Order: sequence, then structure tokens, then C-alpha cells
Amino acid sequence: MDRPLVTLEEIYEEFFPKIYNYFFYRLLHKEETEDLVSQVFVKIAEHLDRYDPHKARLSTWIYRIAENTLTDYFRTRKAPLSYDHEENGLESKLTVEFEEQYEKIASPKRRAVFSALAQMGERDRTIVYYAYFRGMSYREIAKKMQMGESTLASALMRAKQKLKTHLEQSGDLSMLRER
Repeated sequence: MDRPLVTLEEIYEEFFPKIYNYFFYRLLHKEETEDLVSQVFVKIAEHLDRYDPHKARLSTWIYRIAENTLTDYFRTRKAPLSYDHEENGLESKLTVEFEEQYEKIASPKRRAVFSALAQMGERDRTIVYYAYFRGMSYREIAKKMQMGESTLASALMRAKQKLKTHLEQSGDLSMLRER
């Protein structure tokens, strides 16, 4: 058997922060994020010998594993969140948990963005993550989200407006950049 093109250590060093952010910006929960990241790297380690660079880039293969892991997580978790829960104070609970976990390491601007993201739905957070944190094009996001580009543009505009409204209330608009 041929040696993989990269070692597991090299993959971990390059992709750990990317995969961590991929989960964190969706879940906004440190412990769950860490658990899912661990699962992804276990799967990578178990299947690295099956990776075929002729079929897909390494990053594509790794993100597919992460996406499937996240899908499995949402499918199997015990208490799915609904919009009704947000109205009953879940958003403030998430914000408090976030503040407690990240007060020491996050800048005030970053905390403001995370706080705004905690008040948004999963779809909006995902779109914002792809557009602003990964820098993906509308075409790439639309394909990944399985929606038309015009629908995506409208959804991103609404998500951006939600972020802007929250950041205006907190007094920090500098984290939003024009797209």
C-alpha cells in the first residue's frame, strides 16, 4: 500500500482550525464543537488509506466528512431546537454560555458577532459562515445549500440585515463588510 500524500499530523495541523470553525459557527457551543471535530479526525484517520486524490481534493474530502458528521449530529440529537424555543429565552441562554466560554479569548468585536449569530437560525448562520468566514462565491454557496443564486442573495441580504440590526444595537458595525 502506498503512503498517503500527507500525514495525519499534517492534515490535523492544516485543517483543525478550519473544521473547528466550520462546526462552531453552526452550533455556537464549544463542547459539542470539540466532540464533532474529534469525530471527524477519527474518521479521517480510519479512512485516510482510502482517500483518492484523483476523485477529489483533500479539502473537499475532509469537508464532506465534516458535513456528514454534522448531518448525523442533527439527525440524532435528542432535543431538536425550534424557533419556539428561541422566543422562550434560549437565545439569551446561548449568549450567556458563549460569553462565559469566550470572554477571555475573544475580542469585543468577535463576541458581538457571535452574539448576533446566536440569535439567528441555522440556515442564516450557515449562509453567513460560507459567505463571510470562508469567502465562498454566491455560486459555490448556492450549490452547497441546494438553492438558486437569487434565493441565496435574498437570504444573505436578510441574514446580513439581522446581523447589522444586532450589531447596531450593540454599537459595533465594523465587523460587517460589504459584499
